[in-house]
Amino acid sequence: HPPWQAMMASLGLQSNQLPHTHPYFKSNIAFVLREGFCGKVPHMVVMVSAFSTCELDAFVTFKDFSGEIPGTVHRK
Repeated sequence: HPPWQAMMASLGLQSNQLPHTHPYFKSNIAFVLREGFCGKVPHMVVMVSAFSTCELDAFVTFKDFSGEIPGTVHRK
């Protein structure tokens, strides 16, 4: 399976089911961009399409059915 279809299957969703109809997808990239979030997003199901590290954090590109957005994964 391509990665997105594998993720959908692991959530018990059909590959042709629209993800935004499932509660896991309430917050998506389009919503975050539209609402202008600054800071942490509580829950979001995404794929990591790019990943690079520096000394402290990881810089990533997150992707979902609604688009892509850059982000940072912080160490605890």
